Amino acid sequence: MKICVNDVSTRLLALMFAVCMQMIVPNNEAFAQDSPAFTQQQLDQMLAPIALYPDALLSQITMASTYPLEVVEAERWSVANPNLKGTKAVQAVVRNNWDPSIKSLVAFPQILRMMSNKLEWTEQLGEAFLGQEQQVMDTIQELRHRAYTAHNLQSNDQSRVELQGDYISIEQADPQVAYEPYYNPSVVYGSWWWTQYTPVEWAAWPGYRERSGFGNGFEWGLGIAVGADFFYGAFDWGHHRINTANVVNNYFPHNAALGNRALSNWQHDTDHRRGAP
Repeated sequence: MKICVNDVSTRLLALMFAVCMQMIVPNNEAFAQDSPAFTQQQLDQMLAPIALYPDALLSQITMASTYPLEVVEAERWSVANPNLKGTKAVQAVVRNNWDPSIKSLVAFPQILRMMSNKLEWTEQLGEAFLGQEQQVMDTIQELRHRAYTAHNLQSNDQSRVELQGDYISIEQADPQVAYEPYYNPSVVYGSWWWTQYTPVEWAAWPGYRERSGFGNGFEWGLGIAVGADFFYGAFDWGHHRINTANVVNNYFPHNAALGNRALSNWQHDTDHRRGAP
């Protein structure tokens, strides 16, 4: 009996040790799930309000969304410096320790303000782009095709819409002027297809109005003078990535064509997350 009791005690101690180790060291499967995957419904809902932005501007937004704390800092700077516009605003923040995508967005204060005000949405966009880049880009294209089929995505004085094989590109009509389009995502795509996941949306910015002859649901404000060599990143739809030109501290971002500069696949810089999970 004494031997039996000792044996049971040994087994109990072993079991308790195993349970404690499970609590201290997570299993590989649990540890690998750093962030939950977004469903297609959530991606459609999340990307609906920005999928129809010009490619170059959209590339800056998706990159910048991966640095939510710097978005907030840049938005506060923008509010404190309302008289600095376009490239002058970018020149003023050249020496700030922000990612280049963040610096470029100070030229678009309304978008920056929207990203800061809807910080939870911005964080989710960044997480989706980091974890599901290919699906994010496919979703953008699917949304564009829906708007195109609904006859609400078309070339105009502000943007140039082009079918390139299976992909739809949207570029600035005038390389010297960029527009921050506003559109109602509940309208431009036709009847919305996820009843439980209505698209994210916000009110039109001050000074925006509809213009006859353009797609239904769109409103436009004044253009922002940025120059032909402003944007430094562009979507490579076929390879599901963003290509960027190298930038330095006194950079001017380069345009979507990126000229003859050496290109590289955009890489997330964890230093600019400032400890954000």
